[in-house]
Amino acid sequence: MRALENLKILDFTTLVPGPFATMMLADMGADVLRVESPTRPDMVRAMGPYADGTSTGHGLLNRNKRSIGLDLKKPEAVAIAKQLAADYDIVIEQFRPGVMERFGLGYEQLSEINPSIIVKPAPIEIAPAMTITICPYQGSMVTRDARANERLLWVCPLPIWPAVHCMALLAFWRQ
Repeated sequence: MRALENLKILDFTTLVPGPFATMMLADMGADVLRVESPTRPDMVRAMGPYADGTSTGHGLLNRNKRSIGLDLKKPEAVAIAKQLAADYDIVIEQFRPGVMERFGLGYEQLSEINPSIIVKPAPIEIAPAMTITICPYQGSMVTRDARANERLLWVCPLPIWPAVHCMALLAFWRQ
């Protein structure tokens, strides 16, 4: 049995920081369902290098996860997300503050459907920011080697581990 085997997580994250954190949870056995907009795909899909036409970075960050495409601007997609939330333990999202509430998927709305659900928003409530601002708070940093015209990903997972540890303990206590 893996540490987080009985934990179900709805993942509304994009780019690197959120998917990196949920990748670690999936690696420890959590059942992670990644929710991605079919009309606005994660930008990591466009980042090379590629293998067989697919971004290797996207594949790495989303390994051990299942995925579903939902356009949360449509009521029927929000209804599906709420049905899913009824059966999940944790929702992890990294939208700007208030966006999940506007979709009808904030903690108050989801806890009416599932009183034991945990909603983990972005780690800091700041105005919309670029990767260079957000990534260090979550333990990763993306830089560019201008000479080689390559993106380099520097990862220091230590800031993420306390959150992962807390979720692992939570999963253990709930059993």
